[in-house]
Amino acid sequence: MGTLLELAAADGHRFAAYRADPPGKPRGGLVVIQEIFGVNSHIRGVADGYAADGYVAIAPALFDRVERGLDIGYSQPEIDRGRALMQKMAMDAALMDVAAAVAFLMWMSAAMINSRVPWRSVSIISAKAPRRLRARDPAIQPRGRGGAGGHPHAESWRPGTGCPTSPPTFTPR
Repeated sequence: MGTLLELAAADGHRFAAYRADPPGKPRGGLVVIQEIFGVNSHIRGVADGYAADGYVAIAPALFDRVERGLDIGYSQPEIDRGRALMQKMAMDAALMDVAAAVAFLMWMSAAMINSRVPWRSVSIISAKAPRRLRARDPAIQPRGRGGAGGHPHAESWRPGTGCPTSPPTFTPR
């Protein structure tokens, strides 16, 4: 079971994120990108599953810029609502939110204590979103057999500025 926290993007926008931690030493960091249903029970379960596999997983609420606290189900009217919300979401803004989640994980890696080994990249996991995001930002590139910890379904993102030296803005919720 994960926890909610609040992150801040480079433009100052504050948004919710679901964080799931592994029971032991982390193998790496993953950003779990929501689908059109928001950070719902399915996405939280995906993050929890990766945490059980040894990864620190963060699922940023990308729809918070359009509507906060969104948790959409799978009926046809809800699917239509999710699609409409996706059309309202600016991809450049979504990238800032993803970048904030990546920065949080990179900072967390650099600040590791208790003999935890830091990782060098953060991976982005999603069934659909990475292709759209990659089209907007060449910094997100596939890395063969996976990113953080060699996860086979991951895409690595090594931010061009390197690991942040100060903590990103976040608030436990």
